[in-house]
Amino acid sequence: MEVLKFERTISRIDDPSVLSFDDTTYLWVIHANKIPPHLGISQGDEFYSLKANGKDEGLPVSKLIQVLQRKSIATAFFEIQSEAIVQAPKEVFAQYETTTPGEITCLAPLKQILRIADATWLKELLAELEMKEAIQSAHGWQLPLDFEQIPDYNPQDIHRRLKQLQDVQS
Repeated sequence: MEVLKFERTISRIDDPSVLSFDDTTYLWVIHANKIPPHLGISQGDEFYSLKANGKDEGLPVSKLIQVLQRKSIATAFFEIQSEAIVQAPKEVFAQYETTTPGEITCLAPLKQILRIADATWLKELLAELEMKEAIQSAHGWQLPLDFEQIPDYNPQDIHRRLKQLQDVQS
């Protein structure tokens, strides 16, 4: 299995509450050990993500952390420099309702917020953020002991998963 390669190491933490979420922006990679992972963004204490069954808008980060902890979900998050945010998450997510297999993924609103039009999956998004030197730190929480990197995947994996989720809801 290929893995996404980064210039920086993902530092493991035992408790995300040791980090300050007040005036910071984080790119969240939820199910960081799965193909594909789910992506979201937090700005301050508000979390946003586009999902197959709707979206999270302004969800308190503390509530997100409670859910991730209760379900023991492997998570990586990247602190993003404020200068990289070109549009407020609240404004961008207001334009979306849900993901659409073959069209709209959880990455779509993040690309707008970060003004990275060419990214089609996490690998490209992180590469662009690295190139812009926009990632300040990288953290991992509840990662498996053998976790080394986020597994690589492609856009077809994303749309296949979205289709599965859509079929389950039907």
